[in-house]
Amino acid sequence: MTDTSWSQPHHDGSATYVPEPNPALGGMVDVFLRVPRTSDVTSAWVRVINDGEPELVQASVDRQDETDTWLRARLPVVSPVVSYHFLLDGGAQGYQWLNGAGLHSRDVADAADFRLSTYAPPPPWATSTMYQIFPDRFAKAVDRPAPT
Repeated sequence: MTDTSWSQPHHDGSATYVPEPNPALGGMVDVFLRVPRTSDVTSAWVRVINDGEPELVQASVDRQDETDTWLRARLPVVSPVVSYHFLLDGGAQGYQWLNGAGLHSRDVADAADFRLSTYAPPPPWATSTMYQIFPDRFAKAVDRPAPT
């Protein structure tokens, strides 16, 4: 089995693709798309939802290296959660969509869209493993039913 992920366009929520993961409401945010130079993608648009309405934002070439072309799109942040996916020119049908679930040869629902949030990120301690201990479950002094 061969890994074809490097031969396909790619975007994810890492700092490489989204340098500002928690943009300010009312501002703009840059998102990047890596397109291998060997792919058949000729251009890209970002379909973003603004106030419940879809809008297309054209991506432009940001930089190129030996293997990839990096495209950048500036998205408006008009809602606390920004939902978006990519429309790519090229492919077997002449276009394809890229969302969090991967590449698609047909239009896709918004359920697997990439998302940015204007809300503050959780504190570092809240992102690690946590346990909740119920002392009354294993060391009862009085035999009584467990609380519900």
